Amino acid sequence: MNPMRPEEAPERVPIETVAPPAAADMAYERCASCGHRAFVLVMTAGGPLAFCAHHFEQNASALALVSVVIHDIRDQLVPAIRAPD
Repeated sequence: MNPMRPEEAPERVPIETVAPPAAADMAYERCASCGHRAFVLVMTAGGPLAFCAHHFEQNASALALVSVVIHDIRDQLVPAIRAPD
């Protein structure tokens, strides 16, 4: 194996790291499918896509194939409390 000389090495491109959005930052994100509040942000090569829990679950396998990062805050969903009948 022939090691590259420093002048032949490809230029290194810095990798930009971005912290995932906080739950408060996603409060105004809307689902790309239905417009309800988004709890999942899917980062793709084409840009971010936001989904409600229902539409993310419906499309999770397809989104996993095209996503770079999936930021999921569905754990912050609170079950609805119903009044006794």
